[in-house]
Amino acid sequence: MNKLPDDPQERLRVLQESFYRTLTGFFSGGTMDNTLLHFTEGICMNLKKVSESLPVLNEQLVQLNENIKEADESSGKLTSAIKNITLWGTIIALGSMLIAALSVGLEYWKYFHPAS
Repeated sequence: MNKLPDDPQERLRVLQESFYRTLTGFFSGGTMDNTLLHFTEGICMNLKKVSESLPVLNEQLVQLNENIKEADESSGKLTSAIKNITLWGTIIALGSMLIAALSVGLEYWKYFHPAS
């Protein structure tokens, strides 16, 4: 079987002609061997295409794996930064609440213990 054209319409036409030739040969006294020969040629051609595309697929999977590792590292850094920001925010909020409580306590002290 020859290489198929890139144009879908032309490819369909070539495949139909091949199919009709195979059927004509089979029904006009051809053997099953001819039909199987064309079938196996098609399978071999498809396997060749798959084997040619495997290195490209492998490179893409390696790149994907590297991207996932980088994303994991970046996510870890982001998690650490958010944790630190939250910790310092909590410390500042507790300090502010302590200062406010001391201020209220001082106001109560002044109210109940006036200077004579």
